[in-house]
Amino acid sequence: MGRTETELQFETACRRAIEECRNFGYRPTAWIEMIDRWGAAEAARRLVTKPDIQYGFEHLISKGHPELTVEHQVLQDKWDVLFSKEHRDAAHWRLRQAGFEYP
Repeated sequence: MGRTETELQFETACRRAIEECRNFGYRPTAWIEMIDRWGAAEAARRLVTKPDIQYGFEHLISKGHPELTVEHQVLQDKWDVLFSKEHRDAAHWRLRQAGFEYP
């Protein structure tokens, strides 16, 4: 099944964030593979609801870049149609646990 226009826009935004990560020497390999396999929206749904915190999230937080996390992307209003309340709640919880509050 093809992806919606919104899903394609979300994927573009995620790939831009990946490029920004590369600017400080980080390549989120697992995230890239997930996007390639399922598309960014489905990969994000799976990622934020996993019980464990991923290395990539911890790495981005430790580098001071919460805005590049999948969780941050999921919480942006323009992507509300892609994610359920459960997904957004999980993303909020992860960021709060890391010391960041999304507005």
